[in-house]
Amino acid sequence: MKRKVYESEYDRRSDRRIGAVAFVVVNGLVWLLYQWLSQRAAANLQLSALPYSRLPIAIQLIPWVANGIVLALTLIFRPEIAIGYLGIFGGILLLGGMLAAVTVISCIVSIPVMFISPQLGLVIWIILLVVGVAFFGFKLVILLLSKL
Repeated sequence: MKRKVYESEYDRRSDRRIGAVAFVVVNGLVWLLYQWLSQRAAANLQLSALPYSRLPIAIQLIPWVANGIVLALTLIFRPEIAIGYLGIFGGILLLGGMLAAVTVISCIVSIPVMFISPQLGLVIWIILLVVGVAFFGFKLVILLLSKL
């Protein structure tokens, strides 16, 4: 196989979108496989022997190996798929950081208000969470759609 040569920006964006969908599909399938193997391993092994077995470690390595193989192959043959694959992963990390920041800020603002009026503090906390998540979520979606 040869490395794909992209002829237009449409081809590049198309492959980035394929990579974004591939990230969700690959990790969903790996998660299902991981859950199934974990249940089977726990059922077949005695609890006393489980910590000394290499099987749980091998099962825990499956997501790393699967993502590494997919990423390496896409980087070699179709690099724009790898960009979309990593872009969704970065977007998920940004989403988690954004949710954590919004939660911390809303707590910092609403806790002092709760000492004065508990109901008002709770209302302020909910409003800040909803507005913060909506605002930053909207910005994140726009950012991801413009890059993918």
